[in-house]
Amino acid sequence: MSANFEIVETFDAYYVRVNGKVDLNLLSQELKRQNLDVDVSKIMREVVNAKAGQEIFLLSKPSEPEGKIVLTVAPGKMSALLTLNIRPGEKVPLDEVFQKLKDKQVVHGVNLERIKTLINLKRPAFRELIAAGDPPEPGLDASIAYTYDQPNLDPIPVADGFTYEPGHIIPVKEGDVIAQRTPFTLGVFGCNVLGEIVHPLPGRNLEFKVGKSVSVKGNTAFAARDGAVIWQDRVIEITDLNTITEDLSQGAIKAKGMVLIRGNVGPGVHVQAENDVEISGTLKGGTVVSVNGSVFVRGGIIGQGQAIVKAAGNVEAPFIEDAVIEAGRNLIIDKYIFDSSISVGKAVFFKTVKEFTLSDKEKRKLKATAEKKETAETSASKHTYPERIKQISREIKTLEREMKSFAARFKNLTGREQELREQLVRYAEQTDSLNQLRQERQSLVDQWGGRGLGILGLLVDVGIAFQTRYEELVLEQRVTHATIFHNYHKNQVAFTGDQLPSDMTQD
Repeated sequence: MSANFEIVETFDAYYVRVNGKVDLNLLSQELKRQNLDVDVSKIMREVVNAKAGQEIFLLSKPSEPEGKIVLTVAPGKMSALLTLNIRPGEKVPLDEVFQKLKDKQVVHGVNLERIKTLINLKRPAFRELIAAGDPPEPGLDASIAYTYDQPNLDPIPVADGFTYEPGHIIPVKEGDVIAQRTPFTLGVFGCNVLGEIVHPLPGRNLEFKVGKSVSVKGNTAFAARDGAVIWQDRVIEITDLNTITEDLSQGAIKAKGMVLIRGNVGPGVHVQAENDVEISGTLKGGTVVSVNGSVFVRGGIIGQGQAIVKAAGNVEAPFIEDAVIEAGRNLIIDKYIFDSSISVGKAVFFKTVKEFTLSDKEKRKLKATAEKKETAETSASKHTYPERIKQISREIKTLEREMKSFAARFKNLTGREQELREQLVRYAEQTDSLNQLRQERQSLVDQWGGRGLGILGLLVDVGIAFQTRYEELVLEQRVTHATIFHNYHKNQVAFTGDQLPSDMTQD
C-alpha cells in the first residue's frame, strides 16, 4: 500500500518526507502509532502544501541524560540506542548494560553480540543501535477486476495509424458476474523493543463502480436482471435490451434501452432507442436513431435514397451507399462511402491495410518451422509450391493494376453514379482479395522455405503480413453527396463531395 509519505529518523530529529498526494488519515494513524507527540493540525497543513520530495520537521529528539551508560528508547519504541560515556581503555560490566535494558523494559530484538563488541572495544560509543523491533507490514489495498471494459469511442493513435475496437452491445443474463473484488488485507502485526504488539496500517477498501440493476453480495457484483451493460460516467449499469432475431421489413420500434437486431432492416422500418442500436445484417433503407448512444451496422448501409442513421455517439458500418448519416462523435468505415450526406461531430476514420516487416526473431522462427515442414513433405508436393506462388504473384499484379487504374480515374467518375458505385464495390472486393492472396503466398513461402524460387525466395526474409489501421479525415462542416474511400496505392483518403452553404449547416 502506498500512502505517499515516509517517517524519517535522523541523528537529532524526526521528519515526514512527502512523496506525492498524502493520505492524511493514514499519516495521522502513523504519527499516533509511533508515539510522535506533534501538533497534528499544523503538520497536516504543511503536508498539503508540500512538494514531492520535501521533508517536514516533526520534533527534536530529547537530549541524552548524563551517565556512564545511557540507554535511549526511540519515541516510536522500535529501536534502543546505547551510549557509553567512558575513557579509552575503560571497561564496562555487561551486567550493568543488562540492568539498563531491564530498567528501560527493552526485551525484544536485543543484539547481544553488538553489545559485547561495543564493551570489548573499551572506547566511547554514541547512540549505537543495540535493539530493533519488528516493524509491521502494511496491508494490501483491495482491487477490483471488471468483467467488461468501458469502450473507447475514439480511435487511439499509434506509431503508424490508429487502433480501434469495433463497438457492440454486451448482453448479460441475470446472475452474470459484472465485477470481482479482491478484498484488502489487514497486514502483518509487528513488535517493538518493549515487546508490545504494533498494529499495521490496514489496506484500503474499494467500492464497486456500479449502479442500477447491478447487485453486490460480498466481493462480487452481478447483474440483477437480463439486459445489456452500459456505462454512465464510468459507473456500470444494466439497461433494457430488446432483441429481435429475424429480419424487419416494416413497423416501428421505440425502446428505452438498447436494440439488437440479428437480421436485416428494410426500408419500411423506423427504430429509435435511448442507447445503442446494433444490426447484425444490412440496413436497406429505413431509419435508425440512437438518442444517447451509437449505431453499429455489421452488414453495411444501403440507403436506396431512404436510409437515415442518427446517433449521439459513433456510427459504424463496413460501407455506406446513398444514405444520410449524422454522428455526434465519429464515423467509422471499413471500405467506402458513396453519394451520401454526412454530418460528423469529430472525425471520419477509414480502415486501411498496411505492410510491416517481421522482427529478426520471428523470421528465424518462421524459417526453422519451414525447414522442418520441408523435411516431412514429398517431392511431388514441393513442386506445386513454386507454380502456385508464381500464379498468385501474377494475380496480385493484375489486381494492383486494376486498383491503381480506378484510383486514378476516381474523381473523373463524379456524376456517373452507377459506374462509380460499381467500381467502388469492385475496389473493396479487390482489396479483400489482395489481402487474401498475399497471406496465401506468404503461407506457401513459409512452408517451402523460399528455395529455388528466384527473387520470390526473398519473401521468407521479408515476412509480409498485414494489420489494420485507421486514417483520419476531419470534416470542417457538413457535406452532401460525398464519396470517399481509401486509396491503397497512395495510402491516403480520396474524397469528393459538395459542401453545404453555411446557412444550411445548422440542424
